Amino acid sequence: ANVFLDALAQHRRARGLPGLSLAWGAWAQGSGMTGGLSEADMRRIGAWGVPPLSVEQGLWLFGAALEGDQACVVPVGPVGGRRRVDGDVPPLLRGLVRGRRRATAGTRGAATTSALTRRLHGMRDQERLRLLTDLVRGETAAVLRHSSATAVQARRDFSDLGFDSLLAVELRNQLATATGLPLPATLIYDYPTPAALAAHLVSRLVDEDASDAGLSLLADLDRLDSALADAEPDDLTRSAVANRLLQMLEKWRGAETNGGEAEVVARLDSASADEIFDFIDNELGRLSDR
Repeated sequence: ANVFLDALAQHRRARGLPGLSLAWGAWAQGSGMTGGLSEADMRRIGAWGVPPLSVEQGLWLFGAALEGDQACVVPVGPVGGRRRVDGDVPPLLRGLVRGRRRATAGTRGAATTSALTRRLHGMRDQERLRLLTDLVRGETAAVLRHSSATAVQARRDFSDLGFDSLLAVELRNQLATATGLPLPATLIYDYPTPAALAAHLVSRLVDEDASDAGLSLLADLDRLDSALADAEPDDLTRSAVANRLLQMLEKWRGAETNGGEAEVVARLDSASADEIFDFIDNELGRLSDR
């Protein structure tokens, strides 16, 4: 609906007619959009470097927009200035607000996973779960802008804690940095409480039958699976990637290849690219579950 109104304003302006679309952010005074937000919600909005507008600021910006010649504008008040805000800055604000620098997932992920895995291997089951639960509660409190993790109940649903889709992605990013694991955007919907999510992270980080090298390989497979899911290659690239992955799979299985598996390979020789990718997805899924 908002995109339609933006386009309508542009369409009218192009024909010499009046048209103006304003993409308002939050106002400090309670309204239909912000009336249900808590103080923590308002602090979270302000922490991005663009605090909620006062009535005086909003009215001034409204007048400035009316006097301008742009069809679509984003009225914002004073932004972060020289101060760096905590965490990642939304892409549309990065020209105005500076975030704190963080190491990339590629440089930190493997080291973080290895260090956390070694620590967990020296613990009992309950200690592992307690450590990861405290981690999830702490990151959840940070995302919700609570002053302490004690404000987050381990067995309460994330939806009841005040999470929306944007906060879900923010928490996923925080936990991915903290654990070094590649995590899906649907994380808190798949594991709807901090306790359930902590148990899942323990299972991802610790496999009693796997060595550290094995855990690293599984993490690499997760990253590969994510890259394949995000890619949009042409048919030629899909075929080349499929062939390369099949070669890797055959090499990995090595001496385990028997007559039945040879029959599968023969079937793959005549399969379409889509059928091959379906097969690869299934095989990688089985390897990741081991």
